[in-house]
Parts: sequence; structure tokens; C-alpha cells
Amino acid sequence: MRPSLTSALSSLTRTFPRSAVALRRSLPTLAAAAAATASLALLTSSGGPARLLFSSSAPVDLSTLVVPSPAVVDAAFAAGIPIGGADLAALVRSGATGVGKDILVIDVRSPGETSSTGVIPTAVTLPLSEFGAQLAEPSMQFQLLNGFPKPSRESTNIVVYCQAGVRAQKAADIARSLGYKRVRNYQGSWGEWSSKYAAVQPGDVESSGSGAPAAAAAAKSD
Repeated sequence: MRPSLTSALSSLTRTFPRSAVALRRSLPTLAAAAAATASLALLTSSGGPARLLFSSSAPVDLSTLVVPSPAVVDAAFAAGIPIGGADLAALVRSGATGVGKDILVIDVRSPGETSSTGVIPTAVTLPLSEFGAQLAEPSMQFQLLNGFPKPSRESTNIVVYCQAGVRAQKAADIARSLGYKRVRNYQGSWGEWSSKYAAVQPGDVESSGSGAPAAAAAAKSD
């Protein structure tokens, strides 16, 4: 039978008095660290709960949204860097998004998905399965098929999104391969928007709100 921890510590105390005292003092800290490690391992093993520890899907306080400056918006679209939900929400609220506006937001999910959930306010739909072929169409044909003007390869600021950002990234890559120079992926996509920014409405910014409305190049057709 293995000796108990108490008897082992008593034996250690007789042999190495100073070491035993130090060990006794550190036991509570060691136990707490072990418990914390075990809890973290349990949470991370399933993926979902761990994410809840470090991020929140609670609705965002819309008063905290700040519209990026025109210079920042222009540089971000020129660089093609992904757009965050807070920035997109602020731009939607400012009235900068929509057909004929500074920014064209495109939902690349399937028609079944968009009809069941709705879309981000002001967004148009262009499913990934048709995305490349549609963007390759002549301007007149594109508008007849989709009901909105074909975006300009040079000047239209485009944000693409899907459910979780994966298909949107594919759409962004397709657009760039066709010569579109100002495309950003909303990586959080509908999954994030529906839980954090569902209350956002276009033109819902108070006149005294902070931040300047986005003013990038206006959307034009080819």
C-alpha cells in the first residue's frame, strides 16, 4: 500500500527539514494551478465553450460604434484587408453601404440561406456558385440578371460575406482574379452579425455621433 501524503511529508520533514517546509507552503498554490489547468483542458477539448471564455456573442452597444475615417476606409479597401464586424456595422449605420453608395456589400450564401435568415441591411445577394461567372458578364447583362449595376473593377469598394467567412474568402479571391481591386472579406460574416449587430439599421447614426462617415470612391459600373 502506498504511503499517504501526510506520512510522506513527515518522513521528508525528518530528512530534509527546510525543503519539506517549502513544499508544504507551496502545496495550495500547486493545487490551484493544477485545478485551473484541468478546467482549461476540459473547456478547450470541446472547442465551443473555450471560445465563450475569451469572446462574447452578446449584442453590441451601438453607441460604441465609431465610423472609420475616409482615409482609413480608402486604405483598407486598397489593401484588401478583412473588415471587422464593428467597422462594417458603423459603416452600415452611417449610410455608406448599398447599391450606388460608397460600399457594396454582397452576400454569397445560397438563396435558401438568405431567404431563411435575411441579409445584412443594404446587402445584395450573389451566390458563390455563380459569383465568378456573373462578375465576368458584360455590364448590361449583369444588371439584367442581378437587378443592380455591375461593380467597377477599379473603384467599387466591395465587402463579401457568407455564414462564417470561408466562402466569402473564396469569393474575394475570385473577384481579385477577375481584376477587382477593392475587395474585403467580412470574416465574422452572418454568424457574427446575427448575434452581435442584428439591431443595426442604415442611416441610424445620430448627428452628434462620433466618427466621420466613410467617403471612399462611389460605386460605378464598368
